[in-house]
Amino acid sequence: MKNANHLSQVFDKQFNIYRYTNSFSYIKELYKTEFGISNEYEGFLIRGNENSKKDGEKFNFYISQNLFSFLKFFTDVNYLLNSDSKTIGLNEAEKLNLNVGSSFVITNFGKSFISYGIEKNKQVSIYQQGPRFAFGLRTEKINITDVNLNTNFFWEKVKLKDGRKSSTITFETFLDGKFEEGNSIFLALDYQNIQRDYVVFPIYLNNFFESRLENKIFPTFGLNYNLFDKTFVSFTGRVYSYKIQRFYNLFDPTNQYTAVERTLYEQSFDLNFELFAQSKYFSPKLGFSYFYRNEENALNKRFDIDIQTFSQLSTTEFQKNNYQTRLKLFYNLIFYPSSSNMTTFSGNVGILRYDTPSTLNDDDRDEFQFFTSLSTRQQISKHYALSLALDVQMFHLVFLKSSHSSLNNWNRIIKLSASNDFQTENFVWKPTFEIFSNYLVYDFETSATGIQSYAFRQFVYKDTLQLFLSKNISFSAFLVYKYSERGTLYWKDFAMTKELDIKELFAKTMLYYNHQNKVQFGFGARAYNITQKPIGKRNLPESYSYYSLSPETEIKIFLSKNNVIFLQGWYELKFLNYKIVGENPNLMLTTMVNL
Repeated sequence: MKNANHLSQVFDKQFNIYRYTNSFSYIKELYKTEFGISNEYEGFLIRGNENSKKDGEKFNFYISQNLFSFLKFFTDVNYLLNSDSKTIGLNEAEKLNLNVGSSFVITNFGKSFISYGIEKNKQVSIYQQGPRFAFGLRTEKINITDVNLNTNFFWEKVKLKDGRKSSTITFETFLDGKFEEGNSIFLALDYQNIQRDYVVFPIYLNNFFESRLENKIFPTFGLNYNLFDKTFVSFTGRVYSYKIQRFYNLFDPTNQYTAVERTLYEQSFDLNFELFAQSKYFSPKLGFSYFYRNEENALNKRFDIDIQTFSQLSTTEFQKNNYQTRLKLFYNLIFYPSSSNMTTFSGNVGILRYDTPSTLNDDDRDEFQFFTSLSTRQQISKHYALSLALDVQMFHLVFLKSSHSSLNNWNRIIKLSASNDFQTENFVWKPTFEIFSNYLVYDFETSATGIQSYAFRQFVYKDTLQLFLSKNISFSAFLVYKYSERGTLYWKDFAMTKELDIKELFAKTMLYYNHQNKVQFGFGARAYNITQKPIGKRNLPESYSYYSLSPETEIKIFLSKNNVIFLQGWYELKFLNYKIVGENPNLMLTTMVNL
């Protein structure tokens, strides 16, 4: 676990993918002055004919000086980097700002800060700078007649020399009260107002920007009430209102959207009701939820544009409008006759309706969803536990327009699993079995639609074994075997014409030696195989057999209780259809040091 002062690094190289992450934080106080530095970095590199690279970094350095018990002076430097070679420059952005300010502590109320600085901004190779202002206020646990109030307000504004603006306003408040045992209430309100100006890419006009304005408001209300002894009712309501405006400051005749302002309105609310009880052996829960969402898109003229073009753009936006409703009933029953034995029966059933007002849309549909699960875990003896689970899911998709009705289908999924857990002082064995079936049946497959129902079935065996041979020597093995088959399904006869067999195996064994709890060495190997075999004369993928063999080693160095260096590597020999096709070294290095 990371503490305030830490250094964590991970380097991972598998096949042609390289990943490096770095997390560093250090805070120190000297002569009543606090110094802090932190850095978070993550980078990816995919090597190929054209290398793909992605970087993200966040850096902060600050100095804070106590002037009085209630007043601090601070200065900080912040750096933010986003870079992705696959985005043609759109997400190539850097931001560096230097700020000075002061923070105030208000006794029994909270604290606030105000700062001024300079920000240097880079987007699509364009550097600009300008002043930055920021203000924040936080209150903590203001008690008002047994009700606690917490609020947080933040304001930031940046204006660059080329005219681009960036502003952020966020306000969060949370009100909660606990009364008699089991009775409580809370009210939360989140608000955001964000403006961002972006350089239009590719760059062919000076000071050509796209502005994006966002307004979000998100109130939430909750109530928990104790009806009578160990029986409770819970209600939660959420409302979400969202508005986005996008427009350009100049008109470009080659892009008609630069002449209009696009506005997206989205409103939704979510209601959730639960009735639950608690007893010595049972814990039942029953409830329902209702969700509604509405999306509307609109256009307004900002520059002169002919009526026909504006009408076409408006029609396109209108086609995006939609609304959806979802009603769901759910249940959960837990039976625990003892602390080590438990049986759970849970599930839900719901209906989703998706509608679009435009007659040009064909996406109107209804969806029926059903899920139920029965699971149990029984401690058979001191050293053996058995877990069983059965999951059943059913989905019915119905398109309301005839143009898409050929896609109407029932999807039925059944999964049965059994897990064993054998444990002694020197032995751990956990074999697991799983049977999975997926049947997709089209409603109109007998018509001349060219669509055929299909079935997918899979058997999975997983095994984990650990042997503690002595105080310093241990052995571990891990295995996953999957057998899958896919084919054409004839639901009325519940028969399948098998078309494809897939067998997959992964195995890994390691022998570990622990030297005085300071260094752990591991030696072993891993193997992987996947074989695909088509059956019949249909146009199916070709047969192939791929496998790899890899010697592997691990070294773990314990510098202290929470300071660890871990090195893992394996050299992979790859074979396709029993011919060697390549070699690939893989490496992972992890360091975790608490400073």
